[in-house]
Amino acid sequence: MKRIFFILALISIIFLSCKKVEQPIAEVYSHKLYLSQIDIPQNLSSSDSTIWIKRYIDSWLMNQILLYHAEKDLTISEKNFEKELENYKNQLLLEAYYQKLSSEKEFSIEEPEAKLFLKQYAQNQNEKRALVRINYVKLSKNSKIAKQIKEILFDETKRVDEKKLIEQLCADSVEYFIDDSIWLYLDYIESEFSFKIDDRDDLMRNNKYINIADDNYEYFVVFLDYKTHYLSTNVEEELEIAKTLLRQEKMTDYLSHIKDSLYQDAIDNKIIIR
Repeated sequence: MKRIFFILALISIIFLSCKKVEQPIAEVYSHKLYLSQIDIPQNLSSSDSTIWIKRYIDSWLMNQILLYHAEKDLTISEKNFEKELENYKNQLLLEAYYQKLSSEKEFSIEEPEAKLFLKQYAQNQNEKRALVRINYVKLSKNSKIAKQIKEILFDETKRVDEKKLIEQLCADSVEYFIDDSIWLYLDYIESEFSFKIDDRDDLMRNNKYINIADDNYEYFVVFLDYKTHYLSTNVEEELEIAKTLLRQEKMTDYLSHIKDSLYQDAIDNKIIIR
């Protein structure tokens, strides 16, 4: 540990030294860690950056030690992850493909469209409506990433620290929403997920995490905040909510259309054999 603190104290000197060969900041079992390999979060103060790097190094060292002993102690059959690696590769390919498809089309929502949505949606609603901030993932039933998504989403520290990983894994999802800042209508969420929250006042105390499934899908929902809202109090907020919901619907419909078209093309071209 003394070596780690010493190296951290010299980080600024290393940057100014103009040396062509970067020096490792930690080493264990011939594995070396370099400062350039660490993706340090932005907007951290100097002291917070030092603490964050120190924690990263500690975690990296522990992982390398465990990996060394796992490699040494496990049998060849126990270390055979060919199937798992293939599944992981497929997940990465799907994630990249979905990102490419989504980036090729702009899911813009104009204000008149959002206003029409609000008007149609509010027709048979009570004036007083609940709003929630949530994270959710809707997966195909028996999805291979369900366990990993649950472990991250239902752990408050992991949910915040591993947000990017959630986005990467969610390529396999039918639908997801992990923006912590957006308020959504609770009744809309209930209708989308086909479940009913009987005691809304008890929501944040005892029902913060919900994991349910139906015949086709599995749902993971984390409720971050809850409030009662009146329709006429904040027009801009209402419009932003409407735009978020419509944008999510458009993206989901677009991806579903692409998948259906590709499947139909495979049938028409007799690529599918049953």
